[in-house]
Amino acid sequence: MEASSRTPAAMTRISLLIASSLALAACAGTPPVPGGTLEGGEWLVERVEDRSLVDRSFIAMRFGADGRVLGRAACNGWSAGYKVDGDRIAFTAGAATLKACAAALGEQEGRFHRLLSQVSRYRFADDGALLLEAADGRAIRARRG
Repeated sequence: MEASSRTPAAMTRISLLIASSLALAACAGTPPVPGGTLEGGEWLVERVEDRSLVDRSFIAMRFGADGRVLGRAACNGWSAGYKVDGDRIAFTAGAATLKACAAALGEQEGRFHRLLSQVSRYRFADDGALLLEAADGRAIRARRG
């Protein structure tokens, strides 16, 4: 069919078909949000509640396929169990070493563990950060290491 013999309705259908195809192709090529899974690498905590971490300190965690999360911090190592159901997550009581450390670091680790025990939901921010959220809105923010 020559272009001059196409009707406006046919041109509209062709335009819609092309637009739909382009939209589908764009969606198929869009990579997932970075960090879209808990497992598969280390998460480095950036914030606990609304506080940044103490200078030159760290809290790291690694989620395993076996339902265990292993962590390390400036002073102590720790582990706990976790269970995911959709966007819901629950952490079970775990274990931690009890090394002596500076008061600010001990307080930071305590705040982290208290909040972790209250986390009930997780999600990924648009920038790929992991947000572990308690029901009252307090959160732990972490990023892939």
